[in-house]
Order: sequence, then C-alpha cells, then structure tokens
Amino acid sequence: MHPFYEKWHLDIPKGVKGDAFKNLKVQIADMTIEPYNGQAEDINNQEQVIVYEYYNYEDYKNGNPKKYYLGDYNVIKDISIAQDGTITISYNHNGNKTFTKIMKWITSLSLAADGTLTINYNTGESQSITNNKIKWINNISTADGRTLIFTYNDNTTNSIGLTLPNNVSINTGNIEGEGNQKVKVTWTNGNTQDIGNPINYIMEAAVDDN
Repeated sequence: MHPFYEKWHLDIPKGVKGDAFKNLKVQIADMTIEPYNGQAEDINNQEQVIVYEYYNYEDYKNGNPKKYYLGDYNVIKDISIAQDGTITISYNHNGNKTFTKIMKWITSLSLAADGTLTINYNTGESQSITNNKIKWINNISTADGRTLIFTYNDNTTNSIGLTLPNNVSINTGNIEGEGNQKVKVTWTNGNTQDIGNPINYIMEAAVDDN
C-alpha cells in the first residue's frame, strides 16, 4: 500500500460542497434560530415555527449546524359555530378567521289558521309560504241525513252525498205470502234492494180439536 494512505485517514464531507440540510422540525421560536422577520413577536408569543438545520462541513468534521426559519406552524386548534351561523376557525399561530353567517338552518316552523306556513331561520330571517297554503278539515256535518259537509280552515266547503239505509223490512208483498220473503232495504236515495235468501217463518198456526 502506498505510504500516503497508511499515514492519513480522509473523510469525505457530506452534502454538496460540504453542505447538508436535515432535521426539519417544529419548535417554539427562540434565539437559536437565525434572524427572520417577525422573530421577536414569535418569541414573545411563544409561537411554534417550522425550522430546518443547515450543516456546513467545510471547517468542522461533524459540521457547523445553524437553524433557519422555514415558516409558521399554523394548524387549526378549534372550530366554533355561533347561533347566527357564523363560523370561527382558530389557528395556533395566526389567530382567528371568521366567516359571518355562512351556515343557515331552520329553528322553528309556525302554521297560521289560514294555512300559511312560516319558516324561521337561525340568521333571524323568516319565510312565509303563501302560494301553496296547507288545507285541512275544521268541521264535518250532515244535512238531511244523507249529505256529508266538510268545512275547511279557509272557510271553503265540500259536500258528498251519502246513500244510507232508510228502512229494513221483510219483502212479504202487499199481502201476507206474496213477497219473496227476503230482507228488503230501502235507501235514502229511494232505491230498494232485496238481500239474501228467503226467510222461512210460520205464517199461520191452528190447533186441531181432535
């Protein structure tokens, strides 16, 4: 082996031309970081910042590290929603950002006697639906025993004719024994109807003297 290599041990510097970047990390701002704009404020507020270490190996075997500011460590720490729909996002570094009344939801519904539906929102707004009112029955009555009358909340009415049994008898004809002996139903519309099978019954009974 050549005597030169027996006497000397050579280390090849890391990085390009003896420089290297490493240890990207988050830390509380302090004076160990190379100066940057806003550093004093960050230190006073104990803000977290992102730094990287720059190593120079030209003068030292293990490098000469320096920390440089890369940016703010700015993450969301809280989100709140106010009753009026305002969203506030709180960051750990850059304070709060507010979005005013961007969320809207229904807080209540009300129904007037005439069928008008009113929708109330969390923003303080309200909306009344008047072009398509809700209709319901307020009262039901009958007329002449055969007409059903519906009265609605808007004071309109609707009538439905009913066909109801008016009389029920046995069809015996004009004199005893003439009819078909079926149940005869007379309806409120004047029609009659014989229902079922003939009914057998005793028309006459006598006692034999013998």
